[in-house]
Amino acid sequence: MKKNDIMKTPREILLKHHQAIGPKLDAARQAALSSLADPGRGSAQESAGFWPAARALVLSMRWHLAGMSAAWLLVVILNHQQSPLPAAALAKENSSTPRQLLLALRENRRQLLELIEPPATEAPAPSTIVPPRRSEIVSSNAVV
Repeated sequence: MKKNDIMKTPREILLKHHQAIGPKLDAARQAALSSLADPGRGSAQESAGFWPAARALVLSMRWHLAGMSAAWLLVVILNHQQSPLPAAALAKENSSTPRQLLLALRENRRQLLELIEPPATEAPAPSTIVPPRRSEIVSSNAVV
């Protein structure tokens, strides 16, 4: 280290040491920017059209779409395996008289009230709890 470098900050020392690489970095930066601004390259991507872009999108999600398609196919198969009864046959099967409906509603209400309301014969809780006096506490430990 030279005497002049003693009073310099580490930043100044590093900048002086790497000062020669600046023009090379600028040239690399210009080359990268010129390749991005190449008119032939940019217009080809923009004029690709809808279908190539849509194809690229679908290909990027092919595993996701395959999984979702398989899940929907399973749902469709399971729904078609069940043979639902016609509405008329279902109505005849579940026909109930108004009296039966009323009894079922009353029973349901009774069960709900039983679950919601506490029993009426519950003992009242003591209003205040007084702890015992310390002299009344009996120790279960034996002293030897």
